[in-house]
Amino acid sequence: MSSKSGRGLGRRATSWLRRGLQVASILWRHGFGPQLRILGLSRFLPSTPEREPDPTTAGLELPVRVRLACEEIGPVTIKLAQALASRPDLIPMDYVREFRRLQDQVQPFPFEAASDVIQSELHAPIDRLYEAFEEVPTASASIGQVHFASLPDGQKLAVKVQRPGLEEVVETDLQILQFAAREAEVHVGLLHDLRISEWASEFGRSLRAELDYTNEGQNTDRLRQVLAEDPKVVVPRVYWDLSSRRVLTLERIEGVHIDDVEGLRGIGVSRSMIAVHMAESILRQIYVNGFFHADPHPGNVLVQSGGRIAFLDCGNAASIGRDIRASMVHLLMGALDGDATEVCDHIIDMGAVSEDTDLQQLRLDIQRMMAQYSAVSTAEFRMGEVLEDLMAVIFRHRVRMPSVFSSVLRALIITEGTCRSLDAGFDFRVPARQIISEVMKTWVQPANIMRELWRAVRDLHRYGLMLPRQASEVLSRVQAGALKIRFDIENSDETLHRLDVMCNRVAFALVVAAIIVGSSVILASETAVATLTQPGALAYGLVGALMGLYLLYSILRSGRL
Repeated sequence: MSSKSGRGLGRRATSWLRRGLQVASILWRHGFGPQLRILGLSRFLPSTPEREPDPTTAGLELPVRVRLACEEIGPVTIKLAQALASRPDLIPMDYVREFRRLQDQVQPFPFEAASDVIQSELHAPIDRLYEAFEEVPTASASIGQVHFASLPDGQKLAVKVQRPGLEEVVETDLQILQFAAREAEVHVGLLHDLRISEWASEFGRSLRAELDYTNEGQNTDRLRQVLAEDPKVVVPRVYWDLSSRRVLTLERIEGVHIDDVEGLRGIGVSRSMIAVHMAESILRQIYVNGFFHADPHPGNVLVQSGGRIAFLDCGNAASIGRDIRASMVHLLMGALDGDATEVCDHIIDMGAVSEDTDLQQLRLDIQRMMAQYSAVSTAEFRMGEVLEDLMAVIFRHRVRMPSVFSSVLRALIITEGTCRSLDAGFDFRVPARQIISEVMKTWVQPANIMRELWRAVRDLHRYGLMLPRQASEVLSRVQAGALKIRFDIENSDETLHRLDVMCNRVAFALVVAAIIVGSSVILASETAVATLTQPGALAYGLVGALMGLYLLYSILRSGRL
């Protein structure tokens, strides 16, 4: 190993240890001392007042304390908990519900540090870039904070500035997380089946992309373009000449948060109308446009006078391919109609069914779940609960869905929760049926039908050209004797093991028989007895007898006499 790589490993080990002790200290204060003692980490924590257990959290339930600890540890645990909130197959529902309450709000960092970041990224001091810049941030999160500013022409701006030193902390936490996921997958069979290391890697890629504000700017631009023709929705404009990897300058959108009841009353809008607009917008983004805001919680949604809805913080946005979107439309139709067969068919069509999946049992479980909700009254029906239970059934049967599937379900669940907080009698099925009807109408339009036919012709043409070449390659391999056929026999390891045991027993029996026969020949021969002595011949025969008895005992113990 070179000295350079050795120093790199040493720095990594040091950063891991330092970060691990910080996390352990936070966990200790939130009442996880017994768990740290079991892991042997408590002896590394100095007994200082700030590291004593916090009495305000001592009486709280475990999921609440886990959420509070995640908020304090930093962005990786906050984003991880929010991602786990869409995976009821990995964590209990108590934690799922608690993690959905996570608020990514922390203490702001000083204005001087924000100014240094802006000058470093945009290569100019703040007073040359902006006409006015408010030193006190209007909002602060674990990744960055937002300052209000303005341009010489009077345009009002919102400037997002990334927290200094964040990338190093996030990278260390992600390395630790991915290492832990790989180790857990090796030692825990269930986590291996769920391929938790792949999920951790995907989570790491997503969070690293979120640290690059250019990705959020591109998402914002795309969502703005997608929703340009909707008069009920607004998305801020991006000022690219004042943006970079760690600074994002956006048009400032005025309004009140969608969960601010008094604010909505003050601007004179109907809460039930806003609930309908919100649901229709998210559903249309998912099922019509194929690009949607994946985190539409109330902190990211404003309402303007006149009832327009503004979507902010578009860093967490996702796109859906045409084929998957079509399957999701049918899946939602089946869920709305209580058609378990259609739901199951399109789950199988979208997902990757593992060898452990019992398709018949999967259909039965979905039918049972759909029958349970068909008896629920309209006032008590919760689409979010249906989707949560459906997701749990899918994951329990080891069906691997596209990564965007969890984002879609999470967005729908959050949207329904927001809409019901605005209107207690809100029925999510009404706008869902309306959007599905719009999608179905577009499918039967002549232009779309011709487009699909042309796509089928192109696929047929492409595969038709590929077929002769592929057949020629196979025939060439056969002619050259290079064609190999591999058979995968189910449970072959167990069969081979039993065959190995049988062969060993036969060989052992032959050795025992040879010893017994040999000892008998010796005892019957006067010359052999005179040479070996009679006690030696008897001992030789006794060894064979004991080995024979052991063989008989092992056969009787196996139960296969």
